[in-house]
Amino acid sequence: MTLADYNDQSTFGGQLIVPVYEEPVLVMRRATAWADALMEAVRAKSMLAVIGEKEYLEVEAWQLVATFAQAHAIPREPEPMRDGDGNIYAYSCTVDVFQHGVIVGGGTSVCGLDSFSSKDRSGTDQHKAAQSTAQTWAISRAIKNSFGYVAKLAGFETTPAEEMRSGGGATAVSDPMMWCPLHKTEWFKRGRMQKFAHPIEGAGASWWASLVQSRRRH
Repeated sequence: MTLADYNDQSTFGGQLIVPVYEEPVLVMRRATAWADALMEAVRAKSMLAVIGEKEYLEVEAWQLVATFAQAHAIPREPEPMRDGDGNIYAYSCTVDVFQHGVIVGGGTSVCGLDSFSSKDRSGTDQHKAAQSTAQTWAISRAIKNSFGYVAKLAGFETTPAEEMRSGGGATAVSDPMMWCPLHKTEWFKRGRMQKFAHPIEGAGASWWASLVQSRRRH
């Protein structure tokens, strides 16, 4: 079920044109139930990222929201983006959100070869990483576009966690204490991370800076 009652819908030539919406009290009852279930699952399974003391949902949490609505996000094949010389510099991916066989939403995201997920790789691995990341970002964005209100009702931010880590979120830092002046990025904690930290750009995927160690040095 969505906000629309699919047992009573307006059609023309077999195509859905205008859904008949339910009473607001029923909409809120369902949305609140989804939000409560989401909050419980996200906290139990650590499907969130804490960035600047705010909580953002990981892609698995957005997929769970879609499942509540009997919807699913299907990514299209990532498309290369080329510069004037024909060189690939990024990949774009569009995701469609299907519900009961009907496209009810979607979203598009772009991941460059210089993004944090692919810049430390080379050759085919770099391109695969960029394509995979573009798909992940697009899945979260597409579901958020249709069901972001569920995350908000559950007390989470509606910007997907992947966009915040990629620099696609707010540029202002909500808490100056959560900003690393040395590496010029925010400290964050997500999943099963025990402490606030951040990866060190250009040092490889295994090198991270810890907020606790940084404050001890000062």
